[in-house]
Amino acid sequence: MTLFPTATSVDVDKNAGWQEDDFLRSLPRSWLETGDLHKPVGFDPKQGDKPGPLTLGVALTRETKDGHMQRVVITGDGDFLSDAIVANSGNMDLGLDIMNWVAHDDAYIDINPRPAPDLVLSLTPLAQGVIGVGFLFVLPLFLFGTGLLVWIRRRRR
Repeated sequence: MTLFPTATSVDVDKNAGWQEDDFLRSLPRSWLETGDLHKPVGFDPKQGDKPGPLTLGVALTRETKDGHMQRVVITGDGDFLSDAIVANSGNMDLGLDIMNWVAHDDAYIDINPRPAPDLVLSLTPLAQGVIGVGFLFVLPLFLFGTGLLVWIRRRRR
């Protein structure tokens, strides 16, 4: 999930010799507003508004004359990697994945796991005490006793 605060749609000329792959699309309930934004905003096909889903990001590839693959990414929002927005949702991951893909580092493109929603461990005072006593006294005494037992057995040989 990513955040594009000032996005617009992207259209690609089909006869330009590029292979097009749309990788960012808006929801079907979205639209491209073409009217004055100081007036009430709403979908109005008479004003030229374009209904969704809209293409917000396109990956283009083509083979060059020397046999190399050329890659280009076009997004409809240049601000999604700005300092104010990059920390939101998955913008940083998307930006890094785009850069890796353009640089032909496809092995680094992945979907990062979501962090666990609950990062706090809540223990009762009794459980805290049992764990504390276990690690401070029981475990060291057990290790000391095991070492002592091994030492005694080796001395008897």
